[in-house]
Amino acid sequence: MDNNVINHVFEFLLYQPAGFPYLAAFSMLLACGLGLPIPEDLTLFTMGYVAYSGIASFRASCAVCLFGVLVGDATIYWIGRRYGTRLLKKGILAKLFPPERMAARPVGMRVNQPENDDPTLIEETRGPLQHGLL
Repeated sequence: MDNNVINHVFEFLLYQPAGFPYLAAFSMLLACGLGLPIPEDLTLFTMGYVAYSGIASFRASCAVCLFGVLVGDATIYWIGRRYGTRLLKKGILAKLFPPERMAARPVGMRVNQPENDDPTLIEETRGPLQHGLL
């Protein structure tokens, strides 16, 4: 990365309100947890460098980053747990994951039965690891 670009980024951060780096890091980590195709590590490394430079507090940066990762991951898990089967029956997800494809899931994945909400193991199928593909 060009040194000039890095200087512009830090100059931008220096003239923002005091909480801006924390808000930016939390927002990016939350978006990454929800599926934004940017590695979370990039945000974590950047926030570490911002803390090292003295723009943000190290302890507060650690807390904000931990909270951002946990909230992002927990939110997408909760959405899948609560609405997953309904989302798979509508729109583009129904085309991407037809019933015959979902029936070929690996051993041990749990499926919630809508009648009594009792988690049961699906029937045994052979996954890519059992075939020696991975």
